[in-house]
Amino acid sequence: MRGAHLTEQPSELVRAPRVAECPVPPECRVVAAHRLGGPGAHATAFQAEAPRTHVEEGLVTPGTHHVDPDGWDPLIMKFCEFYGGGHRLRPSRPADGRNTPHQRPGGERTARTGTA
Repeated sequence: MRGAHLTEQPSELVRAPRVAECPVPPECRVVAAHRLGGPGAHATAFQAEAPRTHVEEGLVTPGTHHVDPDGWDPLIMKFCEFYGGGHRLRPSRPADGRNTPHQRPGGERTARTGTA
């Protein structure tokens, strides 16, 4: 993390440190490594599990234990919806029937600026 100027933060369940600057840092451990390609290839896909994920308090939807998808950006697909630049970009079939924030009474929500 030194070359990237990131701050190590101890994890609680795994040996690898978390990144303090990340608003949603998972604690991860590698469970398998899969070599990709033919004999001359030098690529490996690592399979990991995350027994715990920490979330910045300002990113939690008030009154819940859920991450506010309008407050956490950037992601391409989060919580079964497509987001970019702080707004939902288009409908997503996986989101149907999942009671995502825009489907709750009150309708559309605006993205937050900054964190609490």
